[in-house]
Amino acid sequence: MTPTDPTAVPGAAKVSKVWWVLTAVAFVLAFGLGIGGCAQFISQNSTTDQSVEVPGRGVVTVEETETYEIRYQSNQFFDTGVCRSETRSTGAGSDNGFSSTTVCGADLLAAEGEPTLRVAGQDRIRLTRSPDSLLRINDRITVSVWQARLDPGEYELELADAPLGTERLVFESQAVELGSALLVILSVPVFLIALVLLIVTLLRSSSRRNRRRQAAYPQAPPSGWGPPAQPTPHGQAPPPRPAPPPGWGPPPRPEQPPPPP
Repeated sequence: MTPTDPTAVPGAAKVSKVWWVLTAVAFVLAFGLGIGGCAQFISQNSTTDQSVEVPGRGVVTVEETETYEIRYQSNQFFDTGVCRSETRSTGAGSDNGFSSTTVCGADLLAAEGEPTLRVAGQDRIRLTRSPDSLLRINDRITVSVWQARLDPGEYELELADAPLGTERLVFESQAVELGSALLVILSVPVFLIALVLLIVTLLRSSSRRNRRRQAAYPQAPPSGWGPPAQPTPHGQAPPPRPAPPPGWGPPPRPEQPPPPP
């Protein structure tokens, strides 16, 4: 038979392992949701832009029924007056600073005429103005100008001239996939639950170690405590004290020389 530890708490080791396993599973789930959601969000929203050089014509493809934008892109929009930088003062006193903002007039580009978008051999599709938005990367600026809701298929996109220095038309969907973002949001409470489980597990483990340590090394009672001394029967001498171990006790006294005669 295997000897048992008298100081062990029944079922404590099993409970401790269960808590550690739950904590590990919660952390793995939280990191999996966060990393997987970020990767899925990036892959869903980083599709390759379709573009057409202007002046010119090209074919663009629509895979799902959605609203698509036609954006004007160029490095010359500052030179042609489409875009400008506005500098604003921020803060006051010693914290005073300046911030620069790029402002573009999409109406100036729209006034130059809209591009032609059609299914091959059919009438052109009516375009509407899109919400104002822009993307600036160094000197390259992309401005949203037109939009249309399209069904799946191939379309011809054409712009006969290059208004105000436009170099290309960018054709892109307005849809943003948010399903993967929910995974990232869900990972936050799961991570908090994992932290709580970790703290609880550490506290339980520390308490169990303290109980085992106290059970293995009981403290000595204070001086004066303990069972009372047994009385000695009348007429009998008390029992002799046990002899101390060798080397214990007071040192021997030196022998005195005899007195002179």
